[in-house]
Amino acid sequence: MLEVKSAELSGLKEMEAFFGDHYAQLQEPEQLVKYGHYVEIHKKKKGFFALVPVDNNQYWLRTLYIQPDMNPQFIMTLFEVMGAHMQEQHMQKVYVHSHHASLDALLTAQQYKAIADEDVPDSLQTAVEKKGTWWVQTAIS
Repeated sequence: MLEVKSAELSGLKEMEAFFGDHYAQLQEPEQLVKYGHYVEIHKKKKGFFALVPVDNNQYWLRTLYIQPDMNPQFIMTLFEVMGAHMQEQHMQKVYVHSHHASLDALLTAQQYKAIADEDVPDSLQTAVEKKGTWWVQTAIS
């Protein structure tokens, strides 16, 4: 059985255990706890996503992660779960910053659209340090 649970219910120590060696690479883990969600299968945390508010029903997908022991195709399930969450929460837009060709291909397959830097909300302009491409998913009305 698949469930989505708020990371706030577990806290920072659980997040550190979940991410393991990758935890040290996370920026602003408190923000990830506040806006993050674990995806559990049979009560075991297997995936994570964090949708941070930007403004007016617009969000930034800051983190998307699956446990190393999971089949890589599970990332597609995470996108489906995240899409359902977006609808439930009436999110109008979700922005993603990518600096990997493999993520670009995945975002294209999930019907995200690449956008110019000037189309990204001002608050996200300085949110990332690496060069890359911004993508957006717009809710279907």
